[in-house]
Amino acid sequence: MRSIGEILKEERLRLAMNQDDFAAVGGLKRRAQTLYEQNERSPDAVYLRALAAIGVDVQYVLTGEQAASALTQFEKDLLAGYRNLDQRGKAGVLGMINGMNAEPGGMQYNFIKEPVSGRTNSR
Repeated sequence: MRSIGEILKEERLRLAMNQDDFAAVGGLKRRAQTLYEQNERSPDAVYLRALAAIGVDVQYVLTGEQAASALTQFEKDLLAGYRNLDQRGKAGVLGMINGMNAEPGGMQYNFIKEPVSGRTNSR
């Protein structure tokens, strides 16, 4: 699992900011930012809230998992459309995705992991 410091640095670089400017957003000096990125000091809530205001994914910093808001607009639209489908529609979408990602000769599954098509290796 990646450390908070590693992810903070990744987010800083993603936003094309140097340590001085990034630290200033959170009301700190570069030395504090360096300590955060080296995991020698832990950021507080005030600092993280300030970073969130400039687009840092604070959930990602703390957990290593990107927040849903980190999705592109296309991905958000796609997810919203999927959520509006009934179970049959969702099964169809997942079946299409499985079909497009399937390895030749492999088994394909529906949304509840039941075999629906494809060949098995047994004859």
